[in-house]
Order: sequence, then C-alpha cells, then structure tokens
Amino acid sequence: MTLLLGREINVSCGIATMENLNSSSTFSTRLLLAPALMFFIQATHAQGLSGHVLRDTMVQSIVAVRAATEEIENPEKPSQRALPRQPLPASNGDLTRAPSKQAPTISPASLAETLERQTPEERQALLNDIDRELTQLQTELAVRNEIAEKTANINLEIYGINEAITAKQQAREYVAGQLSSFSSAAAESFAALTNPFFLICKDSLWAPKDPVKWIDRFSLQRKNLVDSGRSVGLVLLNNRPAGTGFVVGPKHIITNFHVLKSIAVLDEAKGVWTIRPGAKIIFDVEYALGKGAECESPNKPRAYFLNAVFALPRESDDDLAIIMTSSDQMYPRPLDVVEKPIDRYAGNMIVAVIGYPGPPADMTVAEQIEFFQTPDKITPQFHYKRISGGFTGIEKVGEDGFFVHKANTAGGNSGSPLFDLEDGSVVGIHVEGKNRFQDTLGYNRALVSARVNRLLLDSGLKRN
Repeated sequence: MTLLLGREINVSCGIATMENLNSSSTFSTRLLLAPALMFFIQATHAQGLSGHVLRDTMVQSIVAVRAATEEIENPEKPSQRALPRQPLPASNGDLTRAPSKQAPTISPASLAETLERQTPEERQALLNDIDRELTQLQTELAVRNEIAEKTANINLEIYGINEAITAKQQAREYVAGQLSSFSSAAAESFAALTNPFFLICKDSLWAPKDPVKWIDRFSLQRKNLVDSGRSVGLVLLNNRPAGTGFVVGPKHIITNFHVLKSIAVLDEAKGVWTIRPGAKIIFDVEYALGKGAECESPNKPRAYFLNAVFALPRESDDDLAIIMTSSDQMYPRPLDVVEKPIDRYAGNMIVAVIGYPGPPADMTVAEQIEFFQTPDKITPQFHYKRISGGFTGIEKVGEDGFFVHKANTAGGNSGSPLFDLEDGSVVGIHVEGKNRFQDTLGYNRALVSARVNRLLLDSGLKRN
C-alpha cells in the first residue's frame, strides 16, 4: 500500500481544516484517517493537549507526511546500467505488500523464530506494554460509546479506536506465540516494540519505546557505533533525500547502485554515468533530542558535493557504487569493512543498521507515528540519523552474496552499513526490504562484507 491516506485526501478533499475532512471527504477517506486519529487521541492525553491542538496537529501531520513522501522520487525515468542482468530494486527495495499467494524468493525468518530469540522477561515486557495500551484504548472507546448523540466526528473516533484495539490484540497474540492472520497495523505495532528506530544525537540514543531493551545490546559497542555513525551520511539531490552512504576512502563514499541511479544520468553511447548538479551527501543530520534525552545540541551537519562515479562492480550485478566527493579537513574517517566467516551470517549475528530512513511507502500515518515520533513532536520526523538492531536470519548466504537481517529499515536506508554488535565492525551494506505483510512480518536483504571489499579492492581503495 503506497500511503493511501495521503493520496485519498489529495484526491477527495482539501486538508486545510478538520472540518473539511469531515464534510467533504469520502467515507473511504474517513476510514483511512481513523487509525491516525486514534494515535493523536492517545498522544493528546499523554501530553495534556486540548482538542483544538489535537485537530491542528493531526492536520499538520498529514501535510508533513505527504510532503516528506514526495521527497523521494527519481527526477527522470530510470536508466539501466550495462552490467546488471536483473532489475535493481527501488529506494528500499520492493516494500510493497505482495499478494499472499506469492511465495518469498528467500524464505524469511519466521515469526516463531523472532519470538524464540526473546527471553521470558523480554516477552513479558512486551505483553505488559501492549496491555497498558489496550487498557487505555478500551477506556477511550467506552467513553465515546456512552455518548448518546454521536456526531460524525465521534463515530470516526470510535471506528479508529476499535481498529487500534484489534491491531493491539493481534500483536499480543504474536507475543504470546499464537500464530494467526494479522493486519499491517498489528504487524507494525509488533515491529515498533521489538525493533524500534533510535534517533542518534551525539552520543545519545532515543526511541519511542524499547521494552526488549535494545539499548542494552547497543551498550557494549555504543561509543564505536556513535563514532562510526559520523561517517554515515544522507544522500540528496537538490535537497531531496535519495538514500544513505558511508565513507570508504579519503574522498569516497559507497552506496547502492539503485541510489546512484536516482542522482545520476547514464550516457548510453559512452556507457558513462555522470552525477546530476545538486547532488550532495550530508553527515550528522541529527535531531535535537532535548535536555531530557541528554542532547540539546546535536552535531553540526557537514555537506559535501558528489562529483563523479568512481567505481562500479565489473563482473557482478552487486547493487553497489562508489562515488567520489569533495572533501576538507573535517571529512569523516573511512569505515573499515571486515570480512566474517559466511556461516556467521546464518542466524549467528546481532546487527545494527545506521542510516536515514524516510516515510515508508507501505505505512499509514498512524503506523509511521509509532516508529518516527520524537521526544517533542507527535508528528513523525524523517531523514534523521537513526539506528535499529536485529538478528540475522537463519538462511544461508546465497551465491549472490545476500544475507537476511531483521533490523528495521525504511525507504532511505538503502546504502546503510550494518555493524556486528559483537565487535562493532562493518559486516555488510543494506540493500532492500522484502515481502512485508505477506506471510510474515517481512525481512531485509544486505550484501556481505566480502562483496563490498571486492569492489574496494578492484577500485584500489583497499589492498590485500
């Protein structure tokens, strides 16, 4: 689903006021708005906001999400590199919700496996968190059901709260180990609890919720991760985010080839890629978390021009590209990509992804709020430096060099480095998300460090 909320609103009504939404929107539009409204109801009570502030904030959120969604786009029709024999994925790969009759191309780690990774204490913490939210939602629903003469607004709220309760009930079943059919909202509620995004601000990390204590898993490598994160940047074209890249040389970054395609043009006659004017990489795009999160002043962003394509894979279809940039004395240090035994990737590694996720095309506004809210804003905030943790999948590394991981990603994470939480080393590069909400919660694919190093060796940036 490609953010139906924003598109429905755009087609059927203006979004200047909530009154417009109630009077001129279609019934289907109002149903799509309901889950988002529920989340704002929760936030209103949590922060003590008044009704008119709730209304205005919701409208502002819809506008902000729609605007942010429009930031990720290819300015021209996609061109094909001469090397690949298979079509390359889009911004974070194929994140669309595939029909359930289609089988995954790679068998993803099952939901049961995800739950088995958790200790009884972690699972109980998840259940406690969900139960608290269920109690709050049921109270909200009861209050509205007691209203004798229900307006269209009240009925809209009742619908949204009821749907949210259903999603939380389903998420609770997952945690309890009861496999059943599930909605996308329930899947996102589960994922937001088990693998949250943490904002990075200097050496501070913050997530909306973390009941399974990923912050403790990050702790041993926290300084290493924070320092390495300063070499991870946001790739843009004319201030429009295109993906993530990280430093691998004195004036060089590496990213995915499909990210390069969105900021470059192919001269088909010469077989040469040229970077479009206005392409840059910006490091340290951090969110000011505030005094409570111990980071009032984030690192200052540093921008560098993307000047030329430096190297592409010669003998493979690996989704990689090295780009030469401008530089100065403040240029971030290169990250060392460390090769690990292939069997380490098959369910034997806990990894962290650092990048700049944007609005996922398959999430509603309400779902985005669960992942992308901040300490001081109800509305989701995108394209800031974030870290997410997860286990690698049980699948063996394929001949194509891909391994499966369960850290959370979104459009904009393409080109993000993956770090082994055992020693903090870079062990891969994220490429795509696959099969979300099909038969499982979805999974991610990344290229192993050996494939990255092969390109670094071929380009002369690394020596044996």
